[in-house]
Amino acid sequence: MENISQFLDHIQKDNTALIVRRNGQPPEWSDAKWHQGVYARNPELYALLALVEKVQPWQQVRILLQLLQASRAGMEGDLRRLHDRVVAVLLAILPGDRVLTVFLALRRLRANHKHTTRAIVNYILNHPYLEDLVSCRSPAVVDSLEHALGLNVARSRSVAPAIRAAWRQPCLCENVSRTQDRSNSNIFASPFTALRPGWGMGKIKFSPVIRSGNWSC
Repeated sequence: MENISQFLDHIQKDNTALIVRRNGQPPEWSDAKWHQGVYARNPELYALLALVEKVQPWQQVRILLQLLQASRAGMEGDLRRLHDRVVAVLLAILPGDRVLTVFLALRRLRANHKHTTRAIVNYILNHPYLEDLVSCRSPAVVDSLEHALGLNVARSRSVAPAIRAAWRQPCLCENVSRTQDRSNSNIFASPFTALRPGWGMGKIKFSPVIRSGNWSC
């Protein structure tokens, strides 16, 4: 099932959610072995597939999870930089609650590589709506930072005041239904840049974000 055309067709059609339950078990995604197999076969192409037009958002979530959980030991510099850029794009275009789902999944998987830690810390501490993020998803933010930095560091004075406040402030969005339309809430919007019109490359059309110029981490 590692045929690339079949896999591309799958990620363009299937939008099943990745589930992280509160029971401490690993994340649930039925196509995990397929993603891992394609990654093992061609990690460069796998990363780029996340940016192909019509790839479903929950499949982009899976690709982000795979890129962050996989070790980069022995990986060449060019491929490391490509992965960093794709991760940066996905973190920019995915809603905040889904990014936090990825971070919680990484904690369950005990994935804590240097690039994983860097992605979590940079995303949270540089989020343009950090206070809203903390107020609405404080347990997830706390768990993510504790995983990335360790308990003592995450709770130290070096952490941003808005994050430190998460331990003593109630979640302000507890009364918001998970099925409610959150499109007007800053936290659940794409957090960074405006996107430009899409462009094509051969027969594959890529997402507009590739042309936004925000590829650096």
